[in-house]
Amino acid sequence: MKIWIDLRFASEDNLYSLFALEIVKELIQSKKYSLVLYTNEQLNLNLPNCKVEVVNEKPWTLIENLTLKKKFDKESFDLMIFFNEYNPITYKKNYLLILPSLKKLFFGPFKNSLSKHYYLRTLNSNLKNAKKIICFDKQTLIDLNERLNIEEWRIEMIKWFFPLQKNISNEKLNLLDIKNKHNLKNDYIIYDAKEARTKNLERVLLALKKMKDAWTILHLFILSTEACQNLEFRKLVLDYNISDIVNFIWEVDTKEKESYYKQSLWLIFPSIYDTFPFELNLALTYDIPIISSNIDSIKDILWDKVEYYNALSNPDTSKAIVSFLKKRKTSNYETILNQNSSKNYVEELNKIINRKD
Repeated sequence: MKIWIDLRFASEDNLYSLFALEIVKELIQSKKYSLVLYTNEQLNLNLPNCKVEVVNEKPWTLIENLTLKKKFDKESFDLMIFFNEYNPITYKKNYLLILPSLKKLFFGPFKNSLSKHYYLRTLNSNLKNAKKIICFDKQTLIDLNERLNIEEWRIEMIKWFFPLQKNISNEKLNLLDIKNKHNLKNDYIIYDAKEARTKNLERVLLALKKMKDAWTILHLFILSTEACQNLEFRKLVLDYNISDIVNFIWEVDTKEKESYYKQSLWLIFPSIYDTFPFELNLALTYDIPIISSNIDSIKDILWDKVEYYNALSNPDTSKAIVSFLKKRKTSNYETILNQNSSKNYVEELNKIINRKD
């Protein structure tokens, strides 16, 4: 069987990309298929037993979609695998769609009504034409079925896995002294998540303001480039008069990021919508205590290993931060990380690929 896999979206610093690449590597190792990988020019792959085609098209534009559709219509693939909903619009050959979430459908943002219309048309067309849609959680399955009228038999759930970025060495690491670097006398927590519109950072900032007003000083390091670029968050920091306790760090290299994580009290994850929390990968790897919103998709994955709170409530956010500050909890996430693997995922994927529906 000849399978074409879309990796145009992938980059080496993106956790969902790492997830997709782990799946590709397992498919290669299974030696069941002839694989062709379609990648962008930034992604340098050196994988055995597969063909790699590098393209320069700007991803997901209308012109590119039409160009790719013409190209793919001429190809003789048995199956295509897409890792998002942006595959070429109106393409009707045999393909699986691995759908990370419907976040953009509910939260945007869209530049204008035309871009929203184009997205909705692309989404509906590509969901409708897929042989199977593979999702991460029950809520996405329900939304696909009830909101977008996708037949339930066309939707599959495969148990997720965390794409571990590195093996932790037993050697003692020479970590950068973060408190000394930033001249801190008090402890700090970390916010490290993209897609800031759904990660609810504004309530965390308000909670820090209330703590500062009550003379309980706690610093926050924001390691997310997207959040650091958000002018609304920067304005809130100024309006709340907490610029002395909130540090916009942007992105740092792997070694420095490890230092930030390992010397933090904990990581806060105030998301109001997530199908799978890839952004907790480092905190889980380094056994950093986590305080998270209590949405079902996260609780189903992290069980009772983290602290939960109602992230939609300003009082609950403040109460949770103060309460957790007193606990000084330690964590071990080995059972979480070992729940599933790329091998398990591909075993289930193979069943879907080879199923005669």
